[in-house]
Amino acid sequence: IIKTYHNIFLDFVSETYVTGLTFFPTEKTFRPIIARTPFIVMGPCGYLGNMKRIGFKTFDKWWDESYDDKSGFERIVEIRKILEEIYKWDINKMESVLNDMSSVLDYNRTLLQNINDNSVKLNG
Repeated sequence: IIKTYHNIFLDFVSETYVTGLTFFPTEKTFRPIIARTPFIVMGPCGYLGNMKRIGFKTFDKWWDESYDDKSGFERIVEIRKILEEIYKWDINKMESVLNDMSSVLDYNRTLLQNINDNSVKLNG
């Protein structure tokens, strides 16, 4: 599947756990990071905040990520608004955005490749 990512602008990640007080990123989140693809996550409230806490960068420069403060149906509604807006972008806009975010995509991929027990602060 990773070979098809050159045809994908954005990965809508539906994580395994989407409710409750949990943070358990899986291959569903890591796949677009490895593929240098931006993503939006259907996960529990605060998921992106936790990704940032462990060192990843997200895409709040390019679209509204306040959906991360929401859960359940309210989160779905906010994500849909973002997806509907991105759907209106033409290929030139997508290419421009991808170019603009390339340093974030590179950073996240390098971070993921170098994660070990000592590099990630999981508590506090």
